Amino acid sequence: MQDLIIRYSLATEEIYRYYAGNMDSEEFVENTQKGHLEYTRDDVLAFYNSNDCVRVIRAFLPEKYFTKERAGEIRAKILEKANIGEDAVATYIISNTTTGASDIKNGEVIGKHNLDRQYYSELIDTAFTLDTFGVSNVIEIATGGGDDGYVIIYRTLKSSSHFDTCYDDIASVYVQNEVGKIIDTAAASICDSLQNTDILNNIDRSTITME
Repeated sequence: MQDLIIRYSLATEEIYRYYAGNMDSEEFVENTQKGHLEYTRDDVLAFYNSNDCVRVIRAFLPEKYFTKERAGEIRAKILEKANIGEDAVATYIISNTTTGASDIKNGEVIGKHNLDRQYYSELIDTAFTLDTFGVSNVIEIATGGGDDGYVIIYRTLKSSSHFDTCYDDIASVYVQNEVGKIIDTAAASICDSLQNTDILNNIDRSTITME
């Protein structure tokens, strides 16, 4: 299983490198490459203004420092702040997390395909079903890495000023979303083409071992 996870991770990285490139990475110059995905500012703007992405303010609470109970208390307080407005929500989150103040105030854009559903399916679904100015329940994130913890999101509005200020971040999400769409579409096509066979249906899985 671990071998499959490693293979999945490496394959995903290579696919992303092909389409998005790694010009902004810390790779040596001879190892950098330009991505094959071409787009314009208008493409990013169309994505931003569509129903394919939402803007949220996210509170991330690492499980190393927060319990689920404490996350629930913070969520209750965010609900109170939501009755006052976005600035009050952002200010309260800033006071309870180590994320940069400007990053929290700017919020982040979540697309339908830019995050890996293997780890973030609940976060994605919640972001798109949450009412504007609504506060999510506590969402548990478990990636097996440094992103394990609890997330609470507040859905807010997209605006031209936010687009102009945070264009580079939004463009990055656009690229990730386009690459994710390619992967998700291919995965769905493979799943639709799968067919059961008598051999597969008659396998006694109880006899399968790692020995």
